[in-house]
Amino acid sequence: MVMGGAGAAPPVRGDDVMILVGSSILLMTFILHAWVNPIMIDADTSEVVMHDLSEGDEFTIDVTKGSILITTTLPSDEVILPLGTEDSTWTFTASESGIHEFNIEANDDAEFSSSVSRGFLMDYGLYVAGVLILAFGVWKRYAASKAEPVEALLED
Repeated sequence: MVMGGAGAAPPVRGDDVMILVGSSILLMTFILHAWVNPIMIDADTSEVVMHDLSEGDEFTIDVTKGSILITTTLPSDEVILPLGTEDSTWTFTASESGIHEFNIEANDDAEFSSSVSRGFLMDYGLYVAGVLILAFGVWKRYAASKAEPVEALLED
């Protein structure tokens, strides 16, 4: 195989590609679920957060500092009046599918983090896919190692 920079590379085995892809999917899914950046809001300012939620999905806000007011606009343009939270957790469960808008206003300097919990398949389906691809790659490598001929030095 010839590379673009006039170099040469040996062909890549299929089991190596499967192991690389499966482990990459697992790592990226873990990072996406575990990495949460807190959002800081100055006093008398607001932050608008929009999520496309399905029925039954949950949107959670954890307030770590200060107090905030949350106004929710549903896909049917119904507005849920402001709800105040101070150093606590607020959870909203979607009763209808569509784009939900959350207007978060700070009474004083506030800090919060938000997360969305979707159905089982959306949250954990990529873990299953990554594990299956990784396991298939490891199995394929193991099966290939059993089938390879053993080289031996023959003496006269």
